[in-house]
Order: sequence, then C-alpha cells, then structure tokens
Amino acid sequence: MKKRSLILLLGSAFIGVPSLAAANSVDLLIAGRLIPMACTPTLSGGAVIDYGDIPVASLHPKEAYTLEDRNVNLTIACQEDTALGIRITDARADTKPLLNREIPRPSQHSDSNLAVARTDRQTMGLGLDAASGKLGVWWMHVDRENLKASNSESEIVSEAKLLYSTNNGKSWSRTTTSPLDPHYGGADSTTFAIKSIAATSPAVAVLHEFPSVVGGAINARGSLTVKDDTRLNGKGVFTIYYQ
Repeated sequence: MKKRSLILLLGSAFIGVPSLAAANSVDLLIAGRLIPMACTPTLSGGAVIDYGDIPVASLHPKEAYTLEDRNVNLTIACQEDTALGIRITDARADTKPLLNREIPRPSQHSDSNLAVARTDRQTMGLGLDAASGKLGVWWMHVDRENLKASNSESEIVSEAKLLYSTNNGKSWSRTTTSPLDPHYGGADSTTFAIKSIAATSPAVAVLHEFPSVVGGAINARGSLTVKDDTRLNGKGVFTIYYQ
C-alpha cells in the first residue's frame, strides 16, 4: 500500500561439467525499478497556521484556552488518475498532554459550531514550555460536504464521503467522526481517503481535495511556566499512501 520501489533481480546459472562450473558459468542480473505515479500534496496558507501573540493573562488558571478555528485545505495533484489515501503523523507526539489528566478538556470556542476533541486519538501536541510543560493540543476536521476528487477528464469521480482504513488499505469503511481520529488504529496507522462513486474504496483521480478545519487548545495557565516568549510548535505531517 505504501509508496515503494521494487528492484527485480533475475539470476541464471548454466551448469556444465562440475569441475569446470566455476570457470564456465556467469550470472546475468537484470535490474529495474517500478515507481508509482507521482502525486504532489500542497497545503493552503503556506502550510502555516499562526495564532499570533496570545497574552498569558488571557489564559484561565485552571481551564484550557480554546483557540479559534482556522481553515486549511489539503490538495493532492497527480500526473495520472491515481487511487490514494493520506495519513497524519504527529511530529510533536511527545509533547501532547492527555485530556482530563494533563490538560483540562477543552470547551467549544464561542465562534465555532464544530466539536472539540473528546479523545486522545483525536489530538496532537503543540510543543513544550521552558520547563518542559506541555503547551496544549490541536485537532483537525475534514469538511466532508466539500470533499472532491476529479479525474483526468475533469469529471467528478467521488462522493462527499470520507473513508478510513486501519489495515493498510485491505478494507475501507466510512467515517463520520469529527474531529478526525488519526490514531484510531494505533499511532500513525489510520489512512483516510475520498470515497469513489463506484464502490467503498478510494477515488481514482488526478486531483484529490480535502478541505479542512484546524482547532486547538492551550493548557491552563497553572500548568505552564511562561517567563519568556514561548512559541506554539505543533507540526503535522501528511503522507500519501498509494492504493
């Protein structure tokens, strides 16, 4: 399932008289590499969500501070019609506070109608403060109503439904969980894809569009040590897996 290269080696030994085999035989190696069709992912906004300056005084002493939602669109453009899925890896997993134990459960932002993360499978880390305190968590929604995949003939070949697989694409199911559960099948093992019209499988397309919304929360002020400027440092890695 994962993008990979294959090297084909075919050997042939011609065996003659045993005493002359070493001198009269030679191996023929035929090498080659099979490479998948190239696809390029891009994220809107330069792949950066910047919340700017957040005064420590605005943080609650005992409650999480919910950040406003930010839109980010993941677009994958392929050279040819391709079936694919994506995985989201938390590059700051060691900084993620556990909900209700290391960070209070976030409440919904006043300007948002989207749910906040409810389980640790949905969250990713935001970095550490100077005393190694865990700054907070972020999560991600996919705008399922606007999921879209189109083929090389500019035809829509998808339904506005999100699929997931926890077994490397051997089987797929629909997910309506929001925020996403990137760690549902274990750390970095859940793959998401846009559903094709024909079956419960990834759409075969040259353009795969995942409009998304990122939310997050900063830990309670009483759990942090902020004496100098401290930057949020979340990082998510989106990896393409070819089907």
